[in-house]
Amino acid sequence: MSALQCDSSQHNVTDKLLLRHIQPAQQSILPPFSGTLRKDERLKLSKENFKESIDNFFKNKDINPIDQLNKTPAFPTPYVLAQFASKAYEDYKRRETDDDYEKRLILPDGWKLLTTASKTKMNNGYFGAAYWHPEYQQVVIAHRGTKPNSFGALWTDFKGVLFQHYVKQMDSATTFASKVVEVLQEINREKGVHFQVFFTGTP
Repeated sequence: MSALQCDSSQHNVTDKLLLRHIQPAQQSILPPFSGTLRKDERLKLSKENFKESIDNFFKNKDINPIDQLNKTPAFPTPYVLAQFASKAYEDYKRRETDDDYEKRLILPDGWKLLTTASKTKMNNGYFGAAYWHPEYQQVVIAHRGTKPNSFGALWTDFKGVLFQHYVKQMDSATTFASKVVEVLQEINREKGVHFQVFFTGTP
């Protein structure tokens, strides 16, 4: 094989990999709701239209998949993920906006709050938060674990851990993750932007 043929062959492989990478996602990476796992129709998001925040960032940007790959680290560091897992235990103060809440959290450099999700019912007590890094196109979904002063969270642990039963927090956590992923897939189809999604904490 000549050097020219070898070079052409390498280009073909690169082109195929690139084409595969830039294909829009066709299906969710999450399993469908089935069995006792149900969509939580009453899950409350602090910012229902969080897609607008991402849209505004990419409004006048031309995203090149190669540039995106080159400047995006493979994953957030364990330290960053641990910070998000810890910050999920911070409650909103009375009448606090998302912007005020985000400033008070003091997020790692470059990271922003997309939205939070909560279910305050006594038999649930779920809280989660989604953070994103605009430059890296990475999203972290943090689930809060047990908070001692939350009866709903304590009851959930008692029922789920001790008796290994299905608990309604599972519905809320899965619904929240699904909502975030659906928005990211929509942006992927519209703008060709690819996101990496990571999870931390224990619902």
